[in-house]
Amino acid sequence: LESSLSAPPSHATNAAHTMILTQCAACAKPLAYDAPRCVRCHTRYCDAACQHEHWANGHKKKCKKIARGGGAEQYHADKKFKEAAEAAVVACAAEGVPQDAECFICGCSINSMPRSSEGIVRGCACRGTMGLAHLSCLVRQGGGGGEGGGGGGG
Repeated sequence: LESSLSAPPSHATNAAHTMILTQCAACAKPLAYDAPRCVRCHTRYCDAACQHEHWANGHKKKCKKIARGGGAEQYHADKKFKEAAEAAVVACAAEGVPQDAECFICGCSINSMPRSSEGIVRGCACRGTMGLAHLSCLVRQGGGGGEGGGGGGG
């Protein structure tokens, strides 16, 4: 078994960290902060039996991908962000936000050069197309991290 149990190191800073994943990956029982975890990707389990079961039921295939994605917490946070972003674009499209509109931050649209395949969301309560932008542009401009990181923008 490549992925053995280990508890995170006990540091005074542990209390400052907030866990996103608060349930065992195998049985969904609530977890303590010092719950055992996969050494490679840091997926958390309530005990060794759950970890072995999860490994046998498919974790082995996903473990390296999760580790490359920054560990279980970051991997699942990124996954949830992507799902929420897609839901926001769908909701805006259903409300009549034109998906071929130009992003007011980067100036790109599906009809411009360079083209953008990313959906448009309403970034504010402005009327018309003035407040329409790509979600990634809003995140980047707001300094909310994302892949581009940093603040700034237009």
